[in-house]
Amino acid sequence: MERDSIESAMQAADALAAAGNNDGAIAKLREILKEHPEHAHILAMLAIFQIRANRPDEAIKAGEAAIAAAPEYDFAHRALGWALQQKGNDKRAETHFRTALELVPEGAYNHYALALLMMKLNRRKEASASMERALAIDPENSTFLGAYAELRVSEAKLDEASDLAVRALALDPDDTGALLARAEVDLRRGRLAEARENVLWVLRHEATNPRAINLLCQIKTRQNPIMGLWWRWAVWMQKFGGWRAWVVVILIYLAFQLFRATLLPAFGEALQALVVLAWFGFAILTWVGPSIFRRMVSKELKKVTLRPDF
Repeated sequence: MERDSIESAMQAADALAAAGNNDGAIAKLREILKEHPEHAHILAMLAIFQIRANRPDEAIKAGEAAIAAAPEYDFAHRALGWALQQKGNDKRAETHFRTALELVPEGAYNHYALALLMMKLNRRKEASASMERALAIDPENSTFLGAYAELRVSEAKLDEASDLAVRALALDPDDTGALLARAEVDLRRGRLAEARENVLWVLRHEATNPRAINLLCQIKTRQNPIMGLWWRWAVWMQKFGGWRAWVVVILIYLAFQLFRATLLPAFGEALQALVVLAWFGFAILTWVGPSIFRRMVSKELKKVTLRPDF
């Protein structure tokens, strides 16, 4: 396959991916690799498409093959870093991102990749430095601006986050990161209707976006205080997970029974009845809360009209 044919095939793969046919794009890249099994760029692109398909093991294989074919190709290290990050191997991912930066210090996406990992690890100072470096190299990149807005939201710098989101949306009105950053700013400022509109816009284009769905859940809990209590309880319990969550539930139950048997009798009958009713209400809420909340969110998602090429 000649160079023009390779570029044509690459464009075809990109077009398939843009149309939402990620598996078709992967098949097209594999077709090229049959004749050029050590083509580093195609291997790195294959890793990227495998990441989008949520196949980190396959992505890691492709990324490692790309580096074996071209050890000094920064994109290959970046692709492998993203695959490792998806797999949860953040330490190795950071190593490859930093290698990419050593190879090409002025690579804006190398700084951006490291910034995203630092954000994930809650190393905000390093994330900010890397994001600022990326924007210094490519100041009109809407993706960088949207991600930086997200970082500023996490630091409670809402005015700066809003300004960054506006800049990003001026360049690309459909930028997911910027739309969700603006939605989160609106949510924190109590502008629920505006936050909801931005979240629903993202979901029309990307119905499975986890951050958008999470924000929609937060909006619903703000609109319904009782469900808000259940949501906070569920988020808190999620931190324990598995058997630890059951241990916490049992300890809470035992603590209540101990309180009821020893301290509660010292209070008046009315207060005793109120405490018991509150406990009963809490038990009912934790039982039916998931079902009610799921219906609320599902009803909201039914209003989402997906784009034709999703």
